[in-house]
Amino acid sequence: MSGRTTKHSLNQRLEIVNKALSGAPMMGLVKQYQVDRTTIRR
Repeated sequence: MSGRTTKHSLNQRLEIVNKALSGAPMMGLVKQYQVDRTTIRR
């Protein structure tokens, strides 16, 4: 029973994370991360 509840709450968290990833603010963070990576390469 508890295992099911944990899995359900985990799925809810994944949904929230997916929504956040599809959000505009997250895209800005991803772009910034990509810029940081290219800067480190140089």
